[in-house]
Amino acid sequence: ILLQLVAAAMAKQSIMRTMTIRKTARSAARSPINQPSKNDKYVVTKNTTRVVVLKVPHSGSTWFAALLNRFPRSYVKEESITKTRSNNVNPSAIREHVATSLVRPTDKMVTSRNGKHAFSPRAKNFDCGGCELALLGLTMCPMRSEPPYDFPQGVTAAIFHQTIKFKTIFWARTNVVKMSFASNGSKNRTKAFVKEKPSCHTFARTVGYKIAQLRSLDALYEQRRKVDPALVLKVRYESMQLDEAATLATVARFLGVDAPRRFLKSSTAVGEKRASDDLRDVVENYDEIRKWLAPKGVLASPCLLKMLEVRGPQVFEPCPAPALVERTVTSLTPAKTCPGPAGRRA
Repeated sequence: ILLQLVAAAMAKQSIMRTMTIRKTARSAARSPINQPSKNDKYVVTKNTTRVVVLKVPHSGSTWFAALLNRFPRSYVKEESITKTRSNNVNPSAIREHVATSLVRPTDKMVTSRNGKHAFSPRAKNFDCGGCELALLGLTMCPMRSEPPYDFPQGVTAAIFHQTIKFKTIFWARTNVVKMSFASNGSKNRTKAFVKEKPSCHTFARTVGYKIAQLRSLDALYEQRRKVDPALVLKVRYESMQLDEAATLATVARFLGVDAPRRFLKSSTAVGEKRASDDLRDVVENYDEIRKWLAPKGVLASPCLLKMLEVRGPQVFEPCPAPALVERTVTSLTPAKTCPGPAGRRA
């Protein structure tokens, strides 16, 4: 009996120690980590370049982040902020997340069911063998997903109001028509892309959404360029397609990182994670959309028509939106965008 009592007491002590250790670990996990610890398998120093990549949705930023991470001793978190909607972004949470991400590799920022923001303070399984990081940063798109499709009040100030100096890359895709279909990720059983067939209203709303966000991003670039042109760089998706090595070399010089020639070319095909550059392969009602954008169409626009018809990559200047597309930038009821027979047939 005595032996059983002793064994039970020892088992209870062991359980209590385990519970204490777990409680301490959970408490430590909740505590903010502001600086790299001595146990981290990388070193962040004053020589580490910090970068924030601001971009619009479906602009090919996943590919760009992968290219940045091919630079030696680099960690750039792709899609660092993930939200189903950006209308209720908390600027103070954005500021904290950016600040932490510029100090150490971090995971994504997410939104909980009650609307509060949280993020993991440590990047999972990141180890560069104790190296000194040359590049540390994140890509993010904290823009509204509803009209007027720009940055919510206080968000840009939160991003740029940091004590750590960093550089900003403004990444965008200039062909807003192709970008409207870039989210097509549905595939059938043969793994072929399922063609889209948008109505006139849906197409006008989506193009207006892309034009407005690109406009807001370019406006922010101009503002930051006036503050310090040495800290900002505009990079276009189509430029990377046309000459990947030269564009990456420009990015490397801007960031001040070493980029051996073997790192200036992606290891996988550019088109591996996106649809065809020829919209005839992506859109089922291509001819109908072409009629909408033609000179006498309900969405007449020579600029957008050229974007629709071009088959390869091409950098476009900002395109003025047709009146019926422009109204979708501020209207919450885009279902009335396309009047007349063309709208009814859609």
